[in-house]
Amino acid sequence: MDSIEITLTTEEHGSVIIPLYLGEEETFSGGDCVFNDEVYTFSISSGYGFPTKLFVNEDCFETEIYKMTSNTFSFRPLLKSQKNSLFRECFGTVCIKLEIQGRIYSSKSIAVMVTDTLKGRSMLKMVEYISENSRGFLYNETEYASLGDEFTHYNNISMATKIQLLNEIRDIYRQSYRYLQNNPYTKLRKEEKIVPFAKVTSFNPCTVQYIATHTDELDAVNYNTGIQFNKQFYQPVRTKAVLNVYSYDTYENSVLLGFLQTIVIDISKTVDLLKKKYTVKNKSAAPVGYIDSMYEIYHSTIKVIAHYIDTLVELKDEYQKLYLYYVRLFDFKASPVNATPVFTPVFRSVNAYRQLYRVIHKWFTCNSSEFSHEDLVLSFISSSKIYEYYCLVKMLTYIKSAYDFKIQNSYNAHYMTKSKFNLNTKYNNTFVFQNNEIRLTVYFQPVISGNDLAENEIGLFRNTSTTVKNDTADKGYIYTPDYIIKTESKGISQYLILDAKFSTTDMIRRQQLQELVYKYLFSISTLNSKDIVRGLYIICGKSDSADSDSTVHDLAKNIGIKIEPFAEIITMSGNDTTDYYAPSKILESIINGRKRSGKVSFINISGDFSRVL
Repeated sequence: MDSIEITLTTEEHGSVIIPLYLGEEETFSGGDCVFNDEVYTFSISSGYGFPTKLFVNEDCFETEIYKMTSNTFSFRPLLKSQKNSLFRECFGTVCIKLEIQGRIYSSKSIAVMVTDTLKGRSMLKMVEYISENSRGFLYNETEYASLGDEFTHYNNISMATKIQLLNEIRDIYRQSYRYLQNNPYTKLRKEEKIVPFAKVTSFNPCTVQYIATHTDELDAVNYNTGIQFNKQFYQPVRTKAVLNVYSYDTYENSVLLGFLQTIVIDISKTVDLLKKKYTVKNKSAAPVGYIDSMYEIYHSTIKVIAHYIDTLVELKDEYQKLYLYYVRLFDFKASPVNATPVFTPVFRSVNAYRQLYRVIHKWFTCNSSEFSHEDLVLSFISSSKIYEYYCLVKMLTYIKSAYDFKIQNSYNAHYMTKSKFNLNTKYNNTFVFQNNEIRLTVYFQPVISGNDLAENEIGLFRNTSTTVKNDTADKGYIYTPDYIIKTESKGISQYLILDAKFSTTDMIRRQQLQELVYKYLFSISTLNSKDIVRGLYIICGKSDSADSDSTVHDLAKNIGIKIEPFAEIITMSGNDTTDYYAPSKILESIINGRKRSGKVSFINISGDFSRVL
C-alpha cells in the first residue's frame, strides 16, 4: 500500500481529506490548508491499521483512539490539553505524517492559515528580515576563487553562485572562439580523398584501384603520357589519393564541444527542478480573519526563483548557440562530458585551452547547486523557530556593523554529544568575529555537556544533574541554550548566555524564569577558572515596547547594588525590525563589561550606529 487517506475535521471549517504517501513528499498539496487556531480530530479507515504516532513537521505525538467503528479509527494526538490546537505554533506550511505498522506515510506540504493578529503580522516581518539579512551568515555561499594549477574541491554552491559560474564559462568560451578560429589544436592524419589528378604526388594501391574502377573519370590528352588505349593516351581528371590532413577531431576539442552539451543538459534539469520544487499558488487563499502564511512567506522567494528560471532559460539559449558555433568550427559533434577531463599537455601549455579547462574543472569540482537561501526561507514553519532565527540574524547584523568587528568565519559545527534531545542545525551555527582587541564568537543552539569535552571551543560545562522540575528523565546531561556569546581578550574568555522566547514578559516571569535562571546561571560553570559567565538574557518577543526590559535583580537595583552574573528579560520585537536597541544593549554588556541605560538607534545597516545615552 503506497498511499492512504486521512480526514481532518474541525467544528468551524468542516473536514478535509489529505492523501498520505509512503516516503517523503516535497511538493505542495494545492488548495488544502489547516487553521492554526482550530482543534482537529483525525480519522482513518480501519483497513489501514491503527496509527501509533502522528508527526506534525518534526514534532512527534503519541495517539489515542476516542471513537471506533467497524470501518473507521477516529483518533487524536496526546496533548497537554485537548483544547489546544495541534497547529498553534505552525507557520508557512505543515507536513503531516503517520506511523502505521512501522511504515511512515507523509503528506505533501499543506498551507497554514494563521489568525490575522499582531503576532501573525510580526511573524511575516521577521521572515522578511531573515530573508534579506541572512546571506553570508546562515549558509555558506562562498564565492568560488580563481583556480590555478592546483585544483581544490568545492562544496555545493548556491543557485546565485551557479549562475555566476555559468556566466563566467560562457564568457571564456566566447573569448576563446576568436583564438581557436585561427589557432585551433589539430592533428595530422592520413585520409583518402578524391582530388584532381594534377595534385597527386604519389601512387598507392587505392589510387590504382580507383582509376581502374572509374573509367568515366578518364579524359583524352594530346601528349604521350598516362594510360594508352588504341594509340590514344588518357589521364584521369580526378582520382583517390592518401593525403596528410589536419583534423580538429582531437581529445581536447571533443572535451570543449561535449562540455557545452553537458551545460545545456544540466540547465534543462535545473529549470525542471526549480519549476517542480517551487511551484506554488500565485494568490492568497485566506478567508476573512486569517493570513495565508504559506503564500506570504513564499511569494517573495518565488519571485527570486522565477528570476532564476528566466536567467537559466536565457543562458541555455546562449549555450546552444555556442555549441553550434563550435560544431561549425571543429566540423564534428561530441558526446556530453560527465566527469573532469584529463589535464593533457595541450590543456596545460596552450593559454586558450588552459582557460577553458580551468572553468570546466571548476564546474565539476563544485559538486552541484543547492537552494540554501531559498530553502531557509521556505523552511519556516514554527513561530518559535522563526523568532530564534530572527534574533540570531539581528544580533549578527548588528555585530558586523558595530565596534569595527569583521566576520572571520562562519560554519556549521556538528556536536558529537549523543542525545535524542539535541538536533544539530542544518545551517551555520557558529560565527566568529574579530576587531583589534577582541575575538567574539556567537553560538547558535550550542551544546553544554556534563563533562570537560569543550566541544566547538565552548569552555562551559553543566555542573549538576539536578533539575528544577525534579525531572528524572535521561536528558544526556546537556543544555542547549539558544545562543552563547563568547569574547576572548588577553587570555580570558567571557560568556553571555541568551535564550529566546516568543512570549510575553509576564508569561516568562510566571512560567519559565525560575527554570532558565537555574539552568543557565546556577547549573553552568567555566572549565577555566579565569573565565567568567557574565549573565543571562532572556529575549522576549511579544512585548509591544522596546523599553520593557526587566531585571531579575530588581531589589538589588533599588539599593544600587550590581549583581553578577546577572539575569535580565529584554525585548526584541518583530513589530519594528529597524529597532536595534536590544542587540546593542546585549553587545554592550559583554564587550564593555557593564550595562548602560538608554536607547541605541540604528542608523544604517551597513554604516554606523548612533547612541543616545
